[in-house]
Amino acid sequence: YNGKLESLTKDQPEFIIPRVLNLRNRINLELRKGENKNLQPIYKLALKLAKDSKNEEMIRDTRFAYAQVLLSTQNEKEAFEIIKELIPDLDNTLIDRKAAFFEILAKNYKDVGDYKNAFVFYKKIYNLPESPSQQRSIALANMILSSFELKDYDNYDEYFRALKKYQDNYSTIIALKTRK
Repeated sequence: YNGKLESLTKDQPEFIIPRVLNLRNRINLELRKGENKNLQPIYKLALKLAKDSKNEEMIRDTRFAYAQVLLSTQNEKEAFEIIKELIPDLDNTLIDRKAAFFEILAKNYKDVGDYKNAFVFYKKIYNLPESPSQQRSIALANMILSSFELKDYDNYDEYFRALKKYQDNYSTIIALKTRK
């Protein structure tokens, strides 16, 4: 079906945006079927068509959609590279996914030992009004841990007092206790 749809609309510029959307749906279908080998070639075609459309929102949304697919396939490093480039556009698309993207950025910065940037993104997660309380408490715990790694103890007491509001979230407290 997808192949036939693509061949029928291939040479018709008025169908560029529907083709991009069809290819993005195809990526999700391939992902659900567990056929990950086709994801990148389909994405490259979708991105090329999005660029051909000269529609900045379509290009941005296609890149965000692929980053989400990469996260689903545990390919966080590549998703991290895409997301880093798209940070300035987070206010314009996928607002409800902002905390998740910030979390990936923070985790990757932490994994490479860049605790300063990790702290920045954990703080952004904590300050997002739409972040659920569990995500906020974990972000706060990671702010404490990042501060500890940076040997910056100026706000340690303030962060720890704020963390006590989430005392029912045992995973956060356990994460802190195992780190000491």
